[in-house]
Amino acid sequence: MKKILKQLTFEKTKTFADFNDRVEHGGSTRIGKRKLYRPFNSKKAIHLVLRSTKAHGQWSMLKKRNENTISRLIYSSAAKNMINIHKFANSGNHLHVLLKAPSKKAFQKFLRTITGLIARHVMNARRGYAKGKFWNSLAYTKMILSMHQFKNTANYIWKNALEGWGIIPPRSQALGRVKINFLIDDWLQQNRIYDG
Repeated sequence: MKKILKQLTFEKTKTFADFNDRVEHGGSTRIGKRKLYRPFNSKKAIHLVLRSTKAHGQWSMLKKRNENTISRLIYSSAAKNMINIHKFANSGNHLHVLLKAPSKKAFQKFLRTITGLIARHVMNARRGYAKGKFWNSLAYTKMILSMHQFKNTANYIWKNALEGWGIIPPRSQALGRVKINFLIDDWLQQNRIYDG
């Protein structure tokens, strides 16, 4: 009896907790911890963030030679993998993408393609002329579990896009919160894209 009870307590251990109800992966979430699978659900939207501290000056992703190419790479790769891009923002040193993928395989293929091609283009790297690592860490992803979360994430990405275009000041310089919720409400109403 004692042995059975001991086995049942396994679910409460820290090791088991690593696998329970995970919605985030990559970025700085698991630095120094064991590697785990990237959580995925084809019915849920995903917030993807790609960050590079090397992306400044000539390597800024908002540089004229980079901005259009990066946007084209993301949308064309998404189309090839039947991924629906809901929102996209280029902030110069990081990218935000709100998307929905039909399968984990399609999402993995999309992620591998864009991270490799964007880094190669920005650094102008080619065979025999490697320039090192471009991205800070693994791509950060978070599954969006509710309409409320979806709206907040879309709003956050909008703000990043507006900051990147210089329409509003970066949060570090802004005196108050910039309210753009009305844009998101209108966009959600027109597109009716989230089914929870």
